[in-house]
Amino acid sequence: MRISRRDLIKTGTLASAAAAVPFGALLGSTEAEAAPLRRTLSNASQTMDRNTFQLRLNDVFNISAGGQTIGLRLIAVADTPCAVATNTQGHQDCFVLLFQGAASLKLKQDTYSANNRATGPFSVFLVPGGADARGTKFTATFNRVVA
Repeated sequence: MRISRRDLIKTGTLASAAAAVPFGALLGSTEAEAAPLRRTLSNASQTMDRNTFQLRLNDVFNISAGGQTIGLRLIAVADTPCAVATNTQGHQDCFVLLFQGAASLKLKQDTYSANNRATGPFSVFLVPGGADARGTKFTATFNRVVA
């Protein structure tokens, strides 16, 4: 694919203009309009911690995938594999969730919409981990530790 100098300059100009737009303008033109979105974003990050999920062990989380809703059971909340090296054992913002679905379930590694009666809707990146007689496993890693 060839890009002309004119197209490159045009694209660069648009990107520069977009970068110059204040973030607040994207959220809303006034503080009153932006406040509900800020609260939602803030509440989501405060409630999606290890404790939240520890209390939901064995709960079913509904995952939206390809127009279907698939139930995955939360079977473990654990430290990340590098928790000892990074001194994050038991940290509220650094953990791994292990979900289990039907043995025949095939989901690709991707970001999905998840929902649970207690957590409400949220996005989660799931990584398939293989299947056994009990079902197919999926892992979600949460790592919000600021170094």
